[in-house]
Amino acid sequence: MGDHIRAKRLGINLFQKEVAKIIGTSEESINHWEMKTTETVVKYYPKIMGVLGFCPVHYIKSFGELLFLHRTHRGGLSHRKLEKYYKSIQQLFLDGKVERSGLRIKEHACKQTTG
Repeated sequence: MGDHIRAKRLGINLFQKEVAKIIGTSEESINHWEMKTTETVVKYYPKIMGVLGFCPVHYIKSFGELLFLHRTHRGGLSHRKLEKYYKSIQQLFLDGKVERSGLRIKEHACKQTTG
């Protein structure tokens, strides 16, 4: 994700400090993400997607990340929707259609987020 942040930042002529202020983190964090010395923190995904104008996440490492992204893009889940969603994803794992090591999602699964 750091590559995307760096490319966008340079494309719109912003300093790391300015992007950090928009996202709500430190300039050092932006530097570490761009240099790939640390992973991007999931809680900043919505703001990062707002800066980028698209969702750069295509590989989910855990079911928790999947739920977080779903909630982020779809505006939340009721308990009923969560249960239905959980059962459908669980079935994909049980049917062997998804590797246990992770879930690949398509770009269109991520709704563009703004600010």
